[in-house]
Amino acid sequence: MNVKPIALFLFGLVLAGITYGQPEPFTPEKYLNKEFPLSGLRTMDNQRIGINNLKGKPTLINFWFTACKPCIEEMPVLNSLKSRFVDSVNFIAITYDPKGKVSKFLVKHRFDFTQITDAKGFTDKLGMKAYPVNVILDKNGIVRNVEIGMPTTLDQNKNPVPQGGRAFQGILTKLLSD
Repeated sequence: MNVKPIALFLFGLVLAGITYGQPEPFTPEKYLNKEFPLSGLRTMDNQRIGINNLKGKPTLINFWFTACKPCIEEMPVLNSLKSRFVDSVNFIAITYDPKGKVSKFLVKHRFDFTQITDAKGFTDKLGMKAYPVNVILDKNGIVRNVEIGMPTTLDQNKNPVPQGGRAFQGILTKLLSD
């Protein structure tokens, strides 16, 4: 009796069992040039927020969590963008972490965005697996840019060079003039 085909078949069943019902991983292409599917979430001060609340201004949405080192490292840049654009752009941060954990985190780390916590169902539905993710919407709620982390360019040796907030600033400035 050849055990190899049976083992492969059983492995396939296990793999299918693990992935069955799991959302596809987040892929920016799935969302570009479409209305962002934000609905029914609540901010830390218990305000309901959906895509219609964001329309009228460009929006930067940051997906993060409290133990994510790259998320924490980009917060000063994101805070700087918020300071620069003040009330002309919406700045939303979404995390699956619970409100209490985020409240404690924010005592030690400044992050000036409107915070949406306890959003595990939403991030799972989107298939978020890598963090941070930054999504930029136009004033109509249409996704115009998605970046995993901060944008980078390549130097002459093909090494990534962080662009800080310059790329996001350029995108937001253009969206404000459209």
